[in-house]
Amino acid sequence: MKILKTTAAAAAFVTLSAVAASAASFDFGEYARDNGEGSWDYITGGSITDGGVTVEAYSFLHDGTVVVEGESDAYLDGPNGADLNAGLGVCSAGIGDDGAGECLVSSDDNAGAANGSESIYEGLVLEFNVAVTLTDLVFRDADHVVLDSGLIAVGDASAEDPTDLTVWDLGDEFFGYASDTWIFAAIGGEGSVQFYIDGMTATPVPVPAAGLLLLGGLGGLAAMKRRKKKAA
Repeated sequence: MKILKTTAAAAAFVTLSAVAASAASFDFGEYARDNGEGSWDYITGGSITDGGVTVEAYSFLHDGTVVVEGESDAYLDGPNGADLNAGLGVCSAGIGDDGAGECLVSSDDNAGAANGSESIYEGLVLEFNVAVTLTDLVFRDADHVVLDSGLIAVGDASAEDPTDLTVWDLGDEFFGYASDTWIFAAIGGEGSVQFYIDGMTATPVPVPAAGLLLLGGLGGLAAMKRRKKKAA
């Protein structure tokens, strides 16, 4: 099972929706504050659009080598008791059937180890209707505190399994090329962190410039992968 969906509908989302767009701001933490917390599909209806850029989110589980079968949902978590925003995470404990769309285990709504597991980890895939570069990324920890360091795994549309992801420190500059798909996954090991994606700016890159940037970025990503260990 691959990380990325390969259905005709997913391809059409990217291809047919590629319209003129300006930089978009996606504030998932604030969106959950305003609209309530719950599964991505329940709260958003499937997507969020800003400035002509549309994003869809879905989740997956992995063991560092392959994607594993199991229930998981992209999940928008609201503010905690200290009134700190959270953002986009993953619920692998199951969504309640009471129509509220909420995670059955309230502590299992960030991206980290899958509920009840010490060797299976959660990940998020963000699919955009255009190729975008990402800047101004904000991540929060399990206590909703902004993270300025910590290791997660990141990939783009070229990733077919978790071994294609690159370990990235949240304190480093993010990759400067464009892709219509970005992957963020929790990993195990020293320095790894649980996380929510609180927000980001997505800036469209017109074709063919997007293709040229992606080719250049893939070369840079390959070089980084040779220097850094793969997600464990």
